[in-house]
Amino acid sequence: MSKGRCGTWPNMLNKAFAGHYGLGGIPPTSLKSLVNFLVVNQAAQGHFVVGLSGTLDPIRTEFVVHEVASVIEGILEDSTKRIADMDIITPSERSQLSILCPPVDNHPALLHSKIEEASASCPDRTAIQYGPSVTCTYGQLNRRANQVAQFLRSKGLDKNLRGIFDTQSCTADVIDVYAIKSAQLDSAPLYAAKVGLEADCLAYCIYTSGSTGLPKGVPVSHEAISAGIDSIIEAESVEPGWRLLQFSNFFFDVSVSDIFRMLSVGATLCMAPIEVMLSDLTRVINDIGVTQLFITPTATKLLRPDEVPDVEGIYLAGKLVPEDLAET
Repeated sequence: MSKGRCGTWPNMLNKAFAGHYGLGGIPPTSLKSLVNFLVVNQAAQGHFVVGLSGTLDPIRTEFVVHEVASVIEGILEDSTKRIADMDIITPSERSQLSILCPPVDNHPALLHSKIEEASASCPDRTAIQYGPSVTCTYGQLNRRANQVAQFLRSKGLDKNLRGIFDTQSCTADVIDVYAIKSAQLDSAPLYAAKVGLEADCLAYCIYTSGSTGLPKGVPVSHEAISAGIDSIIEAESVEPGWRLLQFSNFFFDVSVSDIFRMLSVGATLCMAPIEVMLSDLTRVINDIGVTQLFITPTATKLLRPDEVPDVEGIYLAGKLVPEDLAET
């Protein structure tokens, strides 16, 4: 092997252990803290000695050493090949990884799939409570959403077209969000789909605040947000009996979680005009029977626990939670 080629692969290996790549099933960021140093010496023509020092367990150490050997062999075969393009995982490591990370069950590919299931299984259950007197059942939600979806399709809107809709944080907006999904219209902030779309199709675009520059539209796929909603439902043990107050503005991604994690399990989304909630949040909570809140620490300061006896859970986000509020 020429000196020129000899000088290239050590640099590539150094990059691998400087955090550019992951080895041994370890992410790059973790690898840097677990491996103190790696030494690869050329013992003879075509023979190398690999030395490794760190706090890895024996199994992972063996995997890393084998992967380094595979990298060296790959570079010797083709010095122009990138480490990122090499298949360096051994059959034994692949088997071990399959045990540590078993396949997960597939979740609905489309964000609105579970709402359709809830509409079919419990059509008479209340999906949306707007103020103390206005309700919308799952059956009504599905029918009205389909009507809006058919109207959108009649206007020639399809999955290749993005649209913007105005929101007032009311029942009609939730119906529009659901309908847009059924009409396969790609919108900002939310998108649509119908049977036949793929999991990697765009679900919606959410825009950054622009605090560090111009606002940027971030595309989110059905598969990604559907998996996210499923994980939140599981982590929070969301149940059909929940009645969550929809406090977040429609232009924040938290509203997507509020809407779809409630409607996906047959729970009730509680709504009221934002000005009413800000003026007398306690009364709104009690009037519409809210049991769960997902709000900011600032808004929580408007409440006293003894004045909202039916509230079972409060989830805080958006800002740092003050110590005095946490104790309350």
